[in-house]
Amino acid sequence: MKFVIELIVYPIIRTKNGRKLKVKTLIDSGYTNTTITRKTVEEKEIPTKSLPKPFNVYNSDRSRNGKKTNIIQK
Repeated sequence: MKFVIELIVYPIIRTKNGRKLKVKTLIDSGYTNTTITRKTVEEKEIPTKSLPKPFNVYNSDRSRNGKKTNIIQK
C-alpha cells in the first residue's frame, strides 16, 4: 500500500516593491525541488532571475512536464 502525504503551508514572499504576500503552497515530499506557477509570480510581482543552466521537470510517471528556467530572487 502506498500513501501520499501532502502538506500545505503559507510562506511569506516579498515583492519587488517590498510588499509581503502570503501564498498557498503545496509541498510534495517526493519532489526534489519546489516550484511556483509563472502566473502567481507575475500576479504577485515576485522577483526572479534566470538559471545559468535550465533543467527539465518530470512527473511521477516520468513524463516530461516542462523546463525550469528561473528561480525566485532572494
